[in-house]
Amino acid sequence: MYDVVVVGGGLSGLVAALEAKRNGSEVLILERSNELGGKLLLYSGESCQTKVGEYSKKCGDVLTGIINEIHSEGIEVMYGRHVEDIKKKEQFRIYTGLEYVDARAIVFATGTKDKTRFTLNIPGDRVSGVFTESMALELVADELIIGKNVAILSQNYEGINTAKMLLEHGISVLGVFEEKVEEKNVNLEIPVYYGARVTEIRGKGRVERIRVSIDGKSQWFSCDTLVISAGRIPNAKMFLKLKAEMLPSTKGPVVKGNMESSVTGIFACGSVVDANCDFDCALQQAKTAGKAAADFARR
Repeated sequence: MYDVVVVGGGLSGLVAALEAKRNGSEVLILERSNELGGKLLLYSGESCQTKVGEYSKKCGDVLTGIINEIHSEGIEVMYGRHVEDIKKKEQFRIYTGLEYVDARAIVFATGTKDKTRFTLNIPGDRVSGVFTESMALELVADELIIGKNVAILSQNYEGINTAKMLLEHGISVLGVFEEKVEEKNVNLEIPVYYGARVTEIRGKGRVERIRVSIDGKSQWFSCDTLVISAGRIPNAKMFLKLKAEMLPSTKGPVVKGNMESSVTGIFACGSVVDANCDFDCALQQAKTAGKAAADFARR
């Protein structure tokens, strides 16, 4: 029996776990991948300076420091774990697909998930070679070639940074198809098509071409890969399963001031609450949720 189980080992989950531990709880972290860090791993070279000045190092250095604290505090971590079900009687029973874990309180720090072609309702053939931004960047970080001629679907200018990162890794990018009409000075060596929307995907086995509407005019572009960089939504599937109250505007769970959801004893923090939660927001929410979960477990 654990006092607090934290689901998710990204920034919010790690900070929440530390706060719960330092408030007297026996803590377990359930992480779906084989390492801690979440999306912070993708931005290890960027600055993590916050408004309050708590961190001013590179994200990779900040992450290393927090992980060292997790280990020094003796917080247990289980890797490769997905939460498939939660039941509650006197306490929570979490089923990971491999085992049952009992907890007095739970903190969800499951972050966000990328929008997909299905989220965006893009019709066409079901083919390989269609990646979300996170999938593409993770593969490229592992020095894998995702394609020879890559097109990027972009919303809210997010694909611009994706293109820069792919180009830095030597990936050939056909262009960025940005939904916004307003042009920006992006200093890219590849074309950026503004007012563009991908309307169809075609291919046999793998992407061969995409149909794009640009300023209302439709045309085809040949490519073998499409990267969808269209933003993220909270990874809040379990809250829906638990029939927690959800906020339509963010698609995340409704939380109180102490980050407790409408399901008593289950807390949430970071971008699972709001996909636009920044570094400062994640830190503050994680500390609040970790302490509140520890207080709940003591009761």
